[in-house]
Amino acid sequence: MNEREEQLINAALGLFFRYGMAKTTMADVAREAGLSRQSVYASFTSKEDLLRACTRYLADQTVAGLESGFASTRPIADKLDIIFDCIAARHYALIHQSPEADDVISGFNSACKSELAEAGERYQALIAEQLQSCHQTIEHSGLTVEQLAEYILRTTKALKYEARDETHLRFLWQAQRSLLLGLLGDAKQ
Repeated sequence: MNEREEQLINAALGLFFRYGMAKTTMADVAREAGLSRQSVYASFTSKEDLLRACTRYLADQTVAGLESGFASTRPIADKLDIIFDCIAARHYALIHQSPEADDVISGFNSACKSELAEAGERYQALIAEQLQSCHQTIEHSGLTVEQLAEYILRTTKALKYEARDETHLRFLWQAQRSLLLGLLGDAKQ
């Protein structure tokens, strides 16, 4: 991704979250980025193309956050907190600060199915990698590392949509965290 594409993606994300997907035009993105419409279309052929690039950009940021957090900690409890922060807490704030949250979510879901699926696979692989040190405990409980990684990813993602407010989000996470640590035997790896 070049500098202009990143500039356009950041402008688009700001507009999408402020005004919604349906109300944001490519001309709006160009104006917000301080570029011509032709510059936008030179980088992205359509609003859907730009939306897919935004999805990949956000996924790359999430992956970078997970990798950086995992590299700086060892205890599984801390790694679970990194998963929560990167996958639920950061996105919760982004979504719930938007007056057009429903439009943004439905726009991303309808236009970016393959990008969202690919991002989920990347997140799940990173989570599974972190759970490998607990594989015997996990397998003893009747699950595979991959199954638990998928469970953690899907339930953590769901928290950002189901929580009533940030306090409730943190309460839900603490409940999930406690259950996971109970399953993992509060592993110290």
